[in-house]
Amino acid sequence: MAPPCHHRRVEMTKDYAIKAGGWDPRYAVVRAVVTHGDVAAVLVDPNGDGGSIDVDQYRRGPEDTWVEVSSGGGAGDSGASWSPHMVATYGRTASRARILVDYCGETYPATADEDGWWLFATRSLDDHSMPVGRPVDE
Repeated sequence: MAPPCHHRRVEMTKDYAIKAGGWDPRYAVVRAVVTHGDVAAVLVDPNGDGGSIDVDQYRRGPEDTWVEVSSGGGAGDSGASWSPHMVATYGRTASRARILVDYCGETYPATADEDGWWLFATRSLDDHSMPVGRPVDE
């Protein structure tokens, strides 16, 4: 009799994000990782110089692994993205700053890392709203 099949839940980490996103680990720097239920977003600096930022979006797939559903970005220290699966917004501010993100009538907290990068992501609740982040102290 074969042993029961047990799937190990894969956690979204910086190392996992580099591998799953196909980034070159010699250059790419993961600035932030956030999960919210069955969606995750990763803020990736492909060259490590802050000149271009990508947001990789994932959803839980078969066997509790992460499946990339979108990747895109561009120049700048802030941005937002929408897909049928999730919305995300990110920015750069003061180190360890507290951020409030408004989305579909709710407010969510986020915290910048030591370099000032922050990221928020959640499931898409409608087909047109984008999350907006703001520092608490402004």
